[in-house]
Amino acid sequence: MRPEFEAFLKDRLERGRGSVPLHVLDAGCGDGLLPEHIAMTVDTELTGCDLSERLVAIALRKGAYRSLCVADCGEPQPFRAGSFDFVFCNGVLGYLESSAPLAHLVRVLRPGGRIALCFRWQHWQERQYEQAVADARGVRLLRLARFDPYPRNPAYKHDYVCATILKE
Repeated sequence: MRPEFEAFLKDRLERGRGSVPLHVLDAGCGDGLLPEHIAMTVDTELTGCDLSERLVAIALRKGAYRSLCVADCGEPQPFRAGSFDFVFCNGVLGYLESSAPLAHLVRVLRPGGRIALCFRWQHWQERQYEQAVADARGVRLLRLARFDPYPRNPAYKHDYVCATILKE
């Protein structure tokens, strides 16, 4: 997910938007690991949401998020349409039964914004995410990468996908 975010930041600078505050949503933030692994720019306003009240409380204590809330990625997100420039959704969508969450994430994304989804390849295929992106109005798949999340663990047998989606 880091390369997708870095490419977005580079593109943003090239378009002269580097001085505008960056609004980022960590959908399914868990205990707040994202800002520990991906450097945010100084002007980033990071918002997180997760289904678990306990994990949101842990993320809150870490102090890296502008705001946090309890929310289910399988339901409409509790944010205004077009609120975010970038949405991270890491490891969450495999727990949901369909590709319906894609529409909820696209709704809160600004035009020109991107979503980075990362979860098991098998779930990407079973829930027909590629078709859901193709059917969605105003979005397109920028990049689709399949990878082994634990290359040093031969016992782990599930490939992951990282999909970057642009809202036009």
